[in-house]
Amino acid sequence: MSERYDEIGPALARFALGAAPVGAFHVATFMNWYAVTLAGARRAPVETMCRALAAEGAQGACRPLGRDERLPASAAVGLDCLSSATLAYDDIHFATTLHPAGPVAAAICGVARLRPVTGAQALQALRVGMEIECRLSAAMFNCGTGAATGWYPTGMAGGFGAAAAAGRLLELDAAGVETALALAASRASGTRGSHGAMTAYWPPALAAEAGFAAALMAQAGFTAGMGALSGPNGLLRQIAPTPDLDALLGGLGTQHRSEETAPKIYPYGFIAYAPIDCATRAAEGGEMASAVLTVSPTCAGLGGQGLPSNMFEAQVALRLIVARTLADPASALRPVPEDFAVSTEDAERAARVDLREDPALANDRARLQVTYANGGEALFRCDAAPGSVGNPLPAGAVAEKAHRLLSATCGAEEAGRLMDLLQALPELTDLSEVLPQ
Repeated sequence: MSERYDEIGPALARFALGAAPVGAFHVATFMNWYAVTLAGARRAPVETMCRALAAEGAQGACRPLGRDERLPASAAVGLDCLSSATLAYDDIHFATTLHPAGPVAAAICGVARLRPVTGAQALQALRVGMEIECRLSAAMFNCGTGAATGWYPTGMAGGFGAAAAAGRLLELDAAGVETALALAASRASGTRGSHGAMTAYWPPALAAEAGFAAALMAQAGFTAGMGALSGPNGLLRQIAPTPDLDALLGGLGTQHRSEETAPKIYPYGFIAYAPIDCATRAAEGGEMASAVLTVSPTCAGLGGQGLPSNMFEAQVALRLIVARTLADPASALRPVPEDFAVSTEDAERAARVDLREDPALANDRARLQVTYANGGEALFRCDAAPGSVGNPLPAGAVAEKAHRLLSATCGAEEAGRLMDLLQALPELTDLSEVLPQ
């Protein structure tokens, strides 16, 4: 078994630096991340972080997406990732509950502020970074690993993806990539206890900044051994007493698990996707008298709180989300406003939704039993949430979402220009064309 742990560093480094064919999936993933980042760049968590950076005197040459400040590159990377998360509209890898693109794409933009990066190189780095992130998350948090359920996967694994992507673009050798991964392990962080406040978006941002800085530190000669990640006292076995090494190393380079990632179709936590799907269809039956929503234990644990007191809680409050969708299906497509408050009508409706859990349900499945005001009853099932492997988004959905968000953020003309560049990423000679100067 020790030989398999010794394989981890060399295998991940070879993969990070090897051939990385890309396609429409990677273009759509970056496009989605870019659009939600610009759309989230003026939200309260980002404004607050900018005030904190100003208070500590952080100054540099790099402008974050959608902002006017000039910051050090690592701070701009963290801020970009924070912006991409604030709407809860980024992406989801249901098997691991990761939001994989954020830390990786932010780190890629960080490197592109320091040196020329073509669109093709950016997409290749996105591919290897997201794959390493997803595989390390699965190794730590798959069933049977012994890991606690309260860790925040994107915070814990996102830094590895960011480090691998940045390391590739900085042209580190294999030893340098291993060093960067080891350094990223030293800063992995995040628990699900951060949900319900601005901190819900902070672990991914920390991961982005940590991975980006790790690659620069490795380039500069800062040393770290892979024991920090894969040794007996390293992160992998401290988080998961029995890591899933098959999920980490099996099929590496031939099986692309990160390509199960989907841009979010609703601006809510992933736990709400199957319930929203059920409620949207149930709304056609008329006014709801009562409802029973059944979800996985993970979804019930994350979304089973009472009435939310703020926007952050509202993004995962399952009873309220279902109640509002039953009354107005279009509400599921609108981001939760920052001045959110529960209306009397919504509170009364949410009180009529009973939440239950079923260990047999995966995170992308739900059941909704509805009793209507006219006395009728109906059961609605979602066996594959929109965007999951079993229910992929329709062609053009990502481009439509990106164009809508960009138009609302920067106007129709600029949105059109940016969409043209994003759709032509494989041919783009310099990623700086989509970065603020």
